Amino acid sequence: MFRIVNHKTQLMLKRLCFFFLISLSLFADAQKKHSRDNKPNVYIPIDLDDAIHSLDTIFSDSLKLQAKFIAESDLTSRLHHNFGMSLRNSWGLWAGSRLSAYFNTLGIHHPDDMSGIILKSYYRHNRGLEINLKGQIKESKDYWEKSQQETLRDKQAGLAVFKVGDTVRFLFSHGYASKRQEKLDFEDNCQAIGIVTGINSVDFLIKLRLLESCDKKGIIYYDNEGARIINNGRWRNARHVVKYMRTGEELWMDYSDWEAK
Repeated sequence: MFRIVNHKTQLMLKRLCFFFLISLSLFADAQKKHSRDNKPNVYIPIDLDDAIHSLDTIFSDSLKLQAKFIAESDLTSRLHHNFGMSLRNSWGLWAGSRLSAYFNTLGIHHPDDMSGIILKSYYRHNRGLEINLKGQIKESKDYWEKSQQETLRDKQAGLAVFKVGDTVRFLFSHGYASKRQEKLDFEDNCQAIGIVTGINSVDFLIKLRLLESCDKKGIIYYDNEGARIINNGRWRNARHVVKYMRTGEELWMDYSDWEAK
């Protein structure tokens, strides 16, 4: 019986997500108000209450009714990626809109957290439950604090492997300087080797002098291919930049690009 109910719930979730996405595809048409924000003809809410009101206007009564019968965690997690992504893009949560600025004042800085709070708050509003914004903010801050502590411990452990004077091998994390270098590395015939000459335990960097690279260009230690930047409130592709380190050069680098030989 449990599996049947669970299967029905999954089907209902799929249908609801589909209709939510249809509603959002009509998002711009449903919001014909003008805003002084950076996206003309698309109304961007000023705060959470305004965001809830805006969502209330685009969802049909039948959709709101069906959503009441789905658990909060099921619905919000299912909507987070597709619907949430559309929400983050439409309301400029990545591009520094006034709604993202409002969340920044609350100590919420990641667009995923912003859209998560919006979706969770709307669900509770729709069911007549307490939104508990303070609790949601605390939950988000606690998550990032724990995540940062774990990241710090991982970095400290990773850096501790290296000592001044160690000979280390480059991992080619940013690609290859040439097809020949790639082929040699694949065949285990490429010796991109460096020696550790300094350690920065604050920024988790190691200073290296490149001894061998099996290519006259050296090694690629930076490549921003696929990077995007915000320009006048809109995302665009960043100028492609590739940086090389040649044999004999000495640079501060991320320790994760190297391994003990």
